[in-house]
Amino acid sequence: MRAKGPRGGKKEVRAAGLRALAEQGLLLARDHQAAAAALDVSVRTVQLDLQECPAGPSRRPGRPGHDARHWWTCLHLTGRVLHERRWHAGWRDVVDVHRGQITTWEAQRCTQLLKKRHKARRAAASKRSRVSIEVLAPDVMWALDAKHLSRDRAGTVTAEVVLDPCPRRRTGAAVGRPASGKQVVALLEGVRRRRGQAPLVLVHDNAKTYCGAEVAGWCEQHGVLSLCNLPHTPQHNPFAERGMRELGEQTGLGRGVRDVGILQAGMAVAAAIRRMNSRPRRVLGGRSADDVDALGRVHYTRQEREELADEVRAAQLAAMRDARGARARRRACRNALLEVLERRGWIKITRGGSPGHARRGARVS
Repeated sequence: MRAKGPRGGKKEVRAAGLRALAEQGLLLARDHQAAAAALDVSVRTVQLDLQECPAGPSRRPGRPGHDARHWWTCLHLTGRVLHERRWHAGWRDVVDVHRGQITTWEAQRCTQLLKKRHKARRAAASKRSRVSIEVLAPDVMWALDAKHLSRDRAGTVTAEVVLDPCPRRRTGAAVGRPASGKQVVALLEGVRRRRGQAPLVLVHDNAKTYCGAEVAGWCEQHGVLSLCNLPHTPQHNPFAERGMRELGEQTGLGRGVRDVGILQAGMAVAAAIRRMNSRPRRVLGGRSADDVDALGRVHYTRQEREELADEVRAAQLAAMRDARGARARRRACRNALLEVLERRGWIKITRGGSPGHARRGARVS
């Protein structure tokens, strides 16, 4: 008759094998679930097998306590891993790196605490470095952007919208298929004729349509300066981003909408623009955008435009002397143009928060 082994022998063999795999680096924290499924045990059992059980009486059940010195050590070890991996690591990575020095619960708690603090620090730094701009007169800036409305059998239906940030007024829109450079110029020219003048600055993103020769030629013909976003930075055109979001809310059109044709979408956009331009707004002192625009109309002469262009050109050349790289030069040109507009009293720039009048400014970075 074969003698039976000691009670719990199978468990000890399993624990020894798991510890050997862990020491060789073949069993990480993320592999515990797979190991538990292969051994037909729970993940908690695998974690207990990996822990070295000290000789003597078993410890008190429940969460293990810790002193202040050990807690600061855990925070230091966890923070080192998170910093080395640029805050993209998780608590399992901390356990894998510092196995035996820090428990799973301590890694989870320290990771959660340090990531929360890191997020708060980034938010505070972003708020301190945030730049807000408020346009103080009509026709100083026109924001140009496209809004996806629908998709029908013939293709995509979009709206090209021109917005004046000072009274928050939509001055023109064209609904149809994705516009070409000639169609954008036709829209801008129609708005210019209705307004009687072109803007001082045209704000747009890096779309090929807006950066093409047609739009550049129209701007040069009418003395308009171009203010282009940096690549992948929609925050540089907050007026258009906010206006497109509000237009989508008013029309009910946008991403995911199908089978709405050009005619129906055009009628919805026209009705929404009339409502948004004529409704009283609290940020405008209870007046509508049309009322503010009618009372604050300013005409800019050709001489003023030429003086502004010369001043901006000189400021941009001075700003680009210390810039290194294409992106830095483009940012320097943007900042130089905005600083010239602020010196002339056409815009107000506030750093570290929104402008003085609540919710009137549009945030840019």
